[in-house]
Amino acid sequence: MFSQVFGKHTPEEIEEHFKAGTRTTTPVLSSIQAVWPAPWAFFRILAASVILAIGFYWAFQRFENPKLLPGWLFVGCFGIPFSVLVFFFEANILRNVSFYRVIYLFAMGGLFSIILSLFLFEITNLSSWLGAMSAGIIEESGKLLAVIFLTRHWKKDFWILNGMLFGAAIGAGFAAFETAGYVMFSGQAEETMVLRGFLAPFAHTIWTAAAVGALWRVKENEPFQRKMLTDLRFLRIFGIVVALHFLWNSPIAIPLIGGMAGKTIFLLVLGLIGWLVVLMLVQAGIKQVARKQKEGVDQSTAA
Repeated sequence: MFSQVFGKHTPEEIEEHFKAGTRTTTPVLSSIQAVWPAPWAFFRILAASVILAIGFYWAFQRFENPKLLPGWLFVGCFGIPFSVLVFFFEANILRNVSFYRVIYLFAMGGLFSIILSLFLFEITNLSSWLGAMSAGIIEESGKLLAVIFLTRHWKKDFWILNGMLFGAAIGAGFAAFETAGYVMFSGQAEETMVLRGFLAPFAHTIWTAAAVGALWRVKENEPFQRKMLTDLRFLRIFGIVVALHFLWNSPIAIPLIGGMAGKTIFLLVLGLIGWLVVLMLVQAGIKQVARKQKEGVDQSTAA
C-alpha cells in the first residue's frame, strides 16, 4: 500500500494525480483495477506541512515578528489533518470525486459539524455528567449528520470508498478548526501544537471516515433513510468509533507508565485500532467495486 511513497514523481504526474471526478477524468468502472491503492502524494504534503510549520516557528523565534504567528498557526493546525485527508482521496480508486468537492467538505463541513456538535452539547447537556468523554457521542454524531446533510444530493457517490472520503474530509476540517482553537487558548501553544499534530492521523479524520464508510456500506445507491442508522452493519462500526473517541478523552493511561508517556501510548493504541477499522472498510470498498464490475454496472449510471 505504501510502495509509492518514496517513488519519484514528476510535477506533471502530481498535477494529473489530482485530476478526478469530472466527466473527462472519471474512469468507467470496467477500467478500474479493484486492488489495494498505493497512495503517495499525502506523504509529500505531510512532509511539506511539517517543514513549513518548523520554518514559520524558527522565523518567529529568530526575528520576533508576531506577524509570522498566523502562518505557523495555519500550517501547524491544518497541515497534518489535510495530509491524512489526501490519503483518503488517493485511496478512492474510483476517481469519481473531484478535489473541489473534497475542499468544500473540508471547509464547510468542518464548520458545520462543529456548529452541530455545539448545538448537541447544548441540547443534551451530556458533558455535565460525562465530562470530556461525552464528545465521543456528541461530536461523532455531529460529524455524521454534517456528512449526511451536505452530500444528500450527490446521487452517484454511493460507494463505500466515497463515503470514507466524505467522512475524512469533514473529520479533517473538524480536527483542524478544533486544534486552532486549542492552540490559541491553551497557554502552551507549542506543546499543544506538537502533541495534537502528532496525534492527528489517529483521531477525527479516521473516525469519521470509518463511520461514514459504514453508513455508505448500508446505504449503497438508495436515498438516505433514518432506518439505515439502526442497521447492525453501521451500528457496529459507529459503536467502535464512539468508543474510541470516548476512551480517547478519558483519563485512562497505560498502567505502570502513567503520566504523559502512558497517556500518549494509550492514544496510539486506540489509533492503531482505528486504522485497522479503516483498512477493513477499504477492503470492503475494493470488494464492492469488484462485485459491481462482475455485475457489469457502469460507474456513471449505477446510481
